[in-house]
Amino acid sequence: MLVVSRGDDELLVLDGRRGLHFPQDEPGVFAGHYPADSDAAIAALERMRSDGCSYFVVPRPGLWWLDHYTASPSIWRNNAVSVVRDEACVLYELREVEA
Repeated sequence: MLVVSRGDDELLVLDGRRGLHFPQDEPGVFAGHYPADSDAAIAALERMRSDGCSYFVVPRPGLWWLDHYTASPSIWRNNAVSVVRDEACVLYELREVEA
C-alpha cells in the first residue's frame, strides 16, 4: 500500500499490509518532496502500480493532496477507484491503465 506519508514511518504501520512511502526515491524511502504536478503524481503512481502496488492511501493529514493534484478531471477516474472514504483516510485501488 502506497501512503502519502511525508516521511512518517508510523503511517506505514498498516494492519497486516506492507506500507510504502509515496512518493519515494530509488531505495524506497520518502523522496523528500511531492510530485511537481498532477502528471508527475500519476506517473509516479503508475510506476509503483507496475511494480506491484495495488493500493494508495491518503491519510487525513494529507487530504489536501487530493485537491492539489487534480489538474485533469480524469486522473483519478482513469487510474484509481476509491474503495474507502472516511474521516481517517481515503483508500484507492490502483487500476491498470488501459491503452
